[in-house]
Amino acid sequence: MSSNDHEYGDVKSYRAWELICKLDELFRTHISSLFQHHISFLRIQPQRRSKTITRAARETLIDATDESSAMIRLLIDWSNRSDFSLLQVDWRRLGSNLDFTLQNFPPKFLAIDLPSKPPTTQSIQDDQPEQDLQSNLDQHDSASRTDQEPSTNEDIQRSHTSPPANDHHHHQESSTRLPTQDEIPPRQIQLVKAVIPLLKLTRILLNKLSNTRTNKLPFTIGTKMSSVELRRIEDQLGSLCHTIQRLVNLSLPFYYHDRELLMAQMTRIKSLPDELSTEFDSSILLLCFYLLPRSDAQIDLPLSGNHFKTWFLTLREHFCLAIGHFRAALYHFKDEIRTI
Repeated sequence: MSSNDHEYGDVKSYRAWELICKLDELFRTHISSLFQHHISFLRIQPQRRSKTITRAARETLIDATDESSAMIRLLIDWSNRSDFSLLQVDWRRLGSNLDFTLQNFPPKFLAIDLPSKPPTTQSIQDDQPEQDLQSNLDQHDSASRTDQEPSTNEDIQRSHTSPPANDHHHHQESSTRLPTQDEIPPRQIQLVKAVIPLLKLTRILLNKLSNTRTNKLPFTIGTKMSSVELRRIEDQLGSLCHTIQRLVNLSLPFYYHDRELLMAQMTRIKSLPDELSTEFDSSILLLCFYLLPRSDAQIDLPLSGNHFKTWFLTLREHFCLAIGHFRAALYHFKDEIRTI
């Protein structure tokens, strides 16, 4: 069973299915075609044909051989990958999906910046713990930047722009009439903006995990993990990203023309912050349980083996702040749509 294949190495269930699929593709698509080209070439030889036909058949055969050889090399390279490397492939895929979502976010929500009340002494004091968290996370994140993510710190710095919690001025100015297609209620703008930090923080986590520069990556996983354990990690982070995508999909189009649909939509959104918090906490817990500090001499990091766990827990604090901002934005948005 896949829960007891700790000692199976490269043929454990987690790896075997993908290996079978790759071998099937190799034989069906490449090796079979290569044999057909060989047969065609051998049939040409006993016959008197022009040199042009013979040369073309030879070149086709050479190309098919090169293509098959390249695929075999890729398969060998894949089979030599560690379990952790295969997990990283999935994390990069999830991160790319979040990148795509962010890049295609409706500009109308990103371009509009509603004025907020001037900061008071109390509000500055309330923001101070978040600034401390920001400084701590920046230190840990400096070692995890990838070529595809050059502005990770910038993402973190932008990820905690909270919606104005007590902006009564805009609430009073909001109209009770039904918004037109081109009109966006101010609170909806703040609600959608509150989703972006959750996207970015999850992307930062995935980029940290999928960093392939091994001289910078401070952790790995054990070599004796079962397929069940590997899939548990893979599925947990996949579920987290899926829930965030659901939140994005539900937060963008609001059905103001149908109050019943609108309230049903709000009910579905209301449960997602709790779901996201649970899934993020579960993801961090699994990572802290299964990830191990690397012992490579190349890594220039503190001697403590728990520095990456500290980074994850600090990131979790940022995520909790972002969830709190989203809850506040959702509360004020619900208060606004009651007047529609």
